Amino acid sequence: MSWLKNMFRRDSTEDEEPEPEVACTHMNLTAKWDEAADVGDADKATGYSCIACNESFTIEQAQALGRISA
Repeated sequence: MSWLKNMFRRDSTEDEEPEPEVACTHMNLTAKWDEAADVGDADKATGYSCIACNESFTIEQAQALGRISA
């Protein structure tokens, strides 16, 4: 049966270099609210979340990233 393993063996990933990790640029942030009545009012947002990496940010952090206006 070892000849079957060798025949259908996929290329080893040991020889491949690992892909470098790409840092998220947090280009698309969505607002989060604590109260349902506040949804849609940007002034009442309590934080922001990145759609790409799901990291959470405070309002100050999102402003520092330049993704929302002050």
